[in-house]
Amino acid sequence: MDKDTRNILLGCLIALVIIVGIIYAIKYFEKRDYYSEDNYYQEQDSMDSYYRENSIKVDIETNKKTEYKDYLLHDGNILVEVHNENGYNTSARIYVEFFDGNKETIAIRDGYINYIGSHKKAYEEIAVEKGLQDLYETYEVKVMSSYEYEKYTKRYYHDKDIEFISLNRDQLKFKNNYNKKLDGTWALLYYDKNGKIIGYSQEYFYKAKPHKTTTLDAYIEHCDYSRIEVILLEADNY
Repeated sequence: MDKDTRNILLGCLIALVIIVGIIYAIKYFEKRDYYSEDNYYQEQDSMDSYYRENSIKVDIETNKKTEYKDYLLHDGNILVEVHNENGYNTSARIYVEFFDGNKETIAIRDGYINYIGSHKKAYEEIAVEKGLQDLYETYEVKVMSSYEYEKYTKRYYHDKDIEFISLNRDQLKFKNNYNKKLDGTWALLYYDKNGKIIGYSQEYFYKAKPHKTTTLDAYIEHCDYSRIEVILLEADNY
């Protein structure tokens, strides 16, 4: 091999090494830039991460957009309706304080709703035993709402995939329009002729088949109701 040929080959080899080095450097800096501080925080810029650092502030604002009502049911229990008007899912802790005729606290009962969809209502029935019903004169309800992490509630997003069909006597019929089996909970609200809720019950369904109609046997409360409203509280795929 003559000298000129060796020089040409050597030049080609050097050029190849330089090209490979440039490609490696580009890949390295692209990777480094991807994990740069700005991109890191952009990746982490979700409501979940924001809440971890600002939980008190977020929960204060959450409660400002939470409304609730209470209803004394026909059996003496108390139903609390919580309306989440926030743009994210929440949970709610409920306290009911009971007072005697002198406005002294004689008992406190509590409950918890672990998921309330954005701009949706949820319900919690507070059991009041007969002995307490005979003792208290008045009661007061307090609700404390909190942001609920998306990673814990994303499975409940299938409420729009459940289609309520009918409630005839003691049979509740619905259709699962989702592409997987779903578990879920229906709430039955019993209204009197004045439009006040006087009764409450729940019905659960499991493994409702996709794109199929399901019929449940439903227990109907024995109270003087005028109509029943059926609402879906949650639907969960597994």
